[in-house]
Amino acid sequence: MPAVEAVVRTLLEATVPMAYCHGSSHAMVYNDRFAGVLGPKHPSAWGQRATSVHHELWTRPGLDTVLDEVFAGGSPVHDDGDTPGLNRRQNLVRDEVHFVGSYSAVRDGDGSILGVLVIAVEITSAAHGIEAVIDLVTALASAVSVDDVATTALQHAVSTLGCETASICLGGGEEGGWRVASRRETELWDEAAARLPLIWSNLRAGARSPEVAVAESGQPYVSGSGVELILPMRGHEVAGSMGYLGMQRHLSDARMVVLKASALLVADAMARALQYEARRGAAELLQRTLLPQVLPLVPGVTLAGRYQPVTTATAAGGDFYDCFTLPDGRLAVTVGDVMGRGVAAVTVMGQVRAGMRGAALTNSDPNAVFTALDELVGSLDVSRPAVVVDGQSSPYAGASGFGGELFVTALFGILDPATGELVLASAGHLPPAVALRRTEPNGPGDPGRRAEFAPVEPGPPLGIPGHRPVLRIVLEEGDALVAFTDGLLEPHKRSLAQGLESLLRTLSLMASTDPRRICQHLLDELVGPNGLEDDCALLVLLRDSVVHRVASVLVPPHAGAVRGSRLWVREQLESWGLGEEVTAAAVMGVSELVTNVVLHAGTPAMVSLELDGRLLVTVDDTGERGAPHRQTGEGVAVSRGRGLALVEAISDSMGHERGVNGSTVWFEIELDDRAVEPVPDL
Repeated sequence: MPAVEAVVRTLLEATVPMAYCHGSSHAMVYNDRFAGVLGPKHPSAWGQRATSVHHELWTRPGLDTVLDEVFAGGSPVHDDGDTPGLNRRQNLVRDEVHFVGSYSAVRDGDGSILGVLVIAVEITSAAHGIEAVIDLVTALASAVSVDDVATTALQHAVSTLGCETASICLGGGEEGGWRVASRRETELWDEAAARLPLIWSNLRAGARSPEVAVAESGQPYVSGSGVELILPMRGHEVAGSMGYLGMQRHLSDARMVVLKASALLVADAMARALQYEARRGAAELLQRTLLPQVLPLVPGVTLAGRYQPVTTATAAGGDFYDCFTLPDGRLAVTVGDVMGRGVAAVTVMGQVRAGMRGAALTNSDPNAVFTALDELVGSLDVSRPAVVVDGQSSPYAGASGFGGELFVTALFGILDPATGELVLASAGHLPPAVALRRTEPNGPGDPGRRAEFAPVEPGPPLGIPGHRPVLRIVLEEGDALVAFTDGLLEPHKRSLAQGLESLLRTLSLMASTDPRRICQHLLDELVGPNGLEDDCALLVLLRDSVVHRVASVLVPPHAGAVRGSRLWVREQLESWGLGEEVTAAAVMGVSELVTNVVLHAGTPAMVSLELDGRLLVTVDDTGERGAPHRQTGEGVAVSRGRGLALVEAISDSMGHERGVNGSTVWFEIELDDRAVEPVPDL
């Protein structure tokens, strides 16, 4: 048949993958290019039925009859793309190889259809580009803060787009300047590095760089060799650029479309993050300003408090905790919750907390304190007017965040550190948990603790006058009191009863008695990775006999001061009687963290030491954090990862906390009797 011979001759000479399927059985012959499409199925596929060779495709709806339809009717068919399940390119981000196919009838001289000509065009690169954009959209959907967006974008550029180095340049740094974050393929990126905030490098005033030039002009930059690309990120009040280094030498139009789309997506996500951080920062600053900045140091007692806001909220809540000493040496502790969110809820929280302090200093009896607060809350509630809605009086919702009706709960207690006697009363608040230290564990793996809720009977919430029964218990040495608000117990559809049960179980299984660790462990176990649905406040009080020692120093933001911080830490720890092994480890950790702050945050570093059975070291800065600016060779990005790994290796635990005023990085070293030589208090 001349028509068949002509088609076969054409496909054998063609430079694109082509196959001819003859007759109603669709026996297939093909050229060398199509053999590459078949992969390991060649050469056994020669002369076989096409539907048998590509059985994984022909079982899909719409494709199972395409050859029959073209053979029967003669109308050509063009599909949108298939993945024959091949894995012949190990350098691709995805394993699949994508093709689009065209199916045309081959006719004899009299017009009868002899077979079907198949032309396959590989679109793997374009398909992977689309998948990469979809992946970025998915990842950015859960990125809330500026650091989240930057980390997601940089990680995507390196791991998915195959860049050697990626950077983000963003306006709004110190004094209106520019700041840069970057991520390098060779950078050590382990769990320790991922837990820490990024380090944003602030560019010097007047400093020029390709990233800044692109951000200001809005015009992309491509190096002559094509291996470096910088794209503008502009719009929605965002001025910045996204840089890619180590690209392929020829940037195809399809790849440029993917990269430009990625930069636009990052710009939109960054705009949302900037708005979120501005609103959340103001709310968090207001909230934290009204909470105690430091907890009192009381002999025989160790304290820790945490306020944990909702991850995605931009309005502050009314949860609070407080602890303060009374004139007679006893310790007052409290947690409470003002229903609602927003400025009004936080304002009421601050007034209630201040009123509680004033009332307790006058008369520390719990019922006397609550009676005074009843009057305060009642006066605040009455001051909110009512309006008429549909002919009926209704509380004025306005901007209060709680509808004009105050609902405030609180737990109040007085502890005598000398005897351990604790007096508790509740104004509608959940009872605290008491973790009791037993002298003998029940068996292997038992930490020797038992947790139970203090049997305090709740009275009416604040603002509703009434009697609140008083409970008296004794905390023995090693016992811990854990007071909390309900946001800790009810994340993600878990009932209150389930939350209470989980709290007791978690406390019973904890071996650590350190209040700071108890706080963190409870948040990790009860909240988990999904975050909170409501703010929570947490206060842990441990009765012990450990002597507390605290010292702090402010390190100026220049490299020469790092040596001074090391000398100060060594001198301080030696004066406390710590051995050389612990002292050397702490000095090494402080040196790494202070260097990080001085080089990248560019602000003073506050170094604090706390000794109370374990050594806690914290390093605070007031700067903006992110990945370091691009370096050559073994740059700061690499050394930063190794430095963090070193700090983690020399410590028993480490972590960070990000606040509106900067970041805190901390690590702890457990001590045994040999690590500390008793030093008398002066």
